[in-house]
Amino acid sequence: MTTRADRDGAVLTVSGELDLAVAAALGTRVEAALAQGYTRLVMDLRDLTFCDCAGLTALLRARRSATEHNGWVRLAAVQPRVARIIQIAGLAAAFPCHLDNAAAFNGSLPVPPAEKPVRRARSADPPTIRSRPPRQRPPPVALPRNRPARVSIGGNARPVTVAIRLRTPGRSQDSDKV
Repeated sequence: MTTRADRDGAVLTVSGELDLAVAAALGTRVEAALAQGYTRLVMDLRDLTFCDCAGLTALLRARRSATEHNGWVRLAAVQPRVARIIQIAGLAAAFPCHLDNAAAFNGSLPVPPAEKPVRRARSADPPTIRSRPPRQRPPPVALPRNRPARVSIGGNARPVTVAIRLRTPGRSQDSDKV
């Protein structure tokens, strides 16, 4: 992590991973830059490969500290993987991602967050519309012989008589059993 002064503010370059082990160091760097009078801070994240919740918290604290000193924090050259983490966390509005440091200082339009690529069908055939799979029938229930079955409808168990028609393979006629 390095800090360098620019004519418009300070550029904090963060590389590697911004996690719990580095988050406190980022807070120290931000406080030092603010103490020197730099209220406009650009975080150059071109070499940042990973950011976890502690890193996001450190960025939010830096933003809060800068706004308390009537300044701001902007992110520049954010890698797509880190931009996706910022987007998933819902912080894209709080941290606009700019193309480079100059664009961040000028306040030009931020780069929209990287979208996930859309997967396309492997075949050249048009996509087919699939209907729902056929409805699965429940397994047969074995009923006790010579006793009526009890069926619970709405919590009340009532005896019912069920007529079952059995079909035997190889026979032409059906036999009825009750």
